[in-house]
Order: sequence, then C-alpha cells, then structure tokens
Amino acid sequence: MDSHDQSRPFGQIADHALTHPLPYSTPQSERKHRRSVPPAVGKIVAELGFRFRPSAQTDLDAHAHTLRLLAEDLADVPASILEVAAQRWAGTRPFLPKAAEIIALSREIQAASVAGTDAALARLQEHCDRLNASQGAMYWYVTGRAPDRRVECSRRTL
Repeated sequence: MDSHDQSRPFGQIADHALTHPLPYSTPQSERKHRRSVPPAVGKIVAELGFRFRPSAQTDLDAHAHTLRLLAEDLADVPASILEVAAQRWAGTRPFLPKAAEIIALSREIQAASVAGTDAALARLQEHCDRLNASQGAMYWYVTGRAPDRRVECSRRTL
C-alpha cells in the first residue's frame, strides 16, 4: 500500500468501495439488479473496512470490492442495530466479518432489545392490574406500541 492510499479521505475510500466495481466483477447487465445500500449502512461497513485494513500484500481494489459486497448483503439490516453489531464485532474479533456473521449478531442484538420491550410491557400491565384492583370506578390499561406506550384510564362500565 503506498502513502497515497493512506492519505485519501475517508469519504473517497468509502465511495470507491461502494460504487466502483472491479473490471472483472459482474457484467453490466447484472449490476442493475443490485440492492441499493442506504448511506448509513455504507458508512458502517466502510468503518469496518478501516478497522480491519488488509495486509500490505492484499489488493486494495479487492478489499474495496469485498466491502461493497458486504454492504449490499447488509443493506436490509437496520442501521441502528448494525452499528451496535459492528462495534461489538470490532471489540471482540480480530478480522473482518462475513455477512452471515454480522447478520447473526444483529439478530441477537435485536432479539435482546425486543425482549426488553416485552418486559417493560409486562411491568406496565402489572401496574395497571394493581390500579384496577384498588380503584373501582376507573379502568386502567396500556395503549400504544414501543417506544410510545402509555397508561390510560376510562370509567368502568358495569
């Protein structure tokens, strides 16, 4: 890797990785069917590429192509979840992840966050049940969906 490659701004390298196919990659007719990559996902993948830079013997164009394919494979993962997964990966692994690995980690993170909202809903419902047991004229209940859940009340009808 020459000094010119190291001094290129982050945006240029990320743009190159996500928009410039290699000449020996897929034909032009197949490129039209690629998934579009949200900018936030592209940035996260580019940052992973910087954290796990290739060795001096590796072709930088091949590395850029790998990052572009990784970004396409991760395009459907919500950026907020992907960012947490990428940070966790970078803190625990010494190599660039494969798409399947980062998707599996993203699913674990998302499952944990949903479990937290289910626990919060259960606590809110328990609170409503206690209020309903102690107050005869009003009926308390949970409305909305996470993160906009709230407790409301109405008059009981007998």
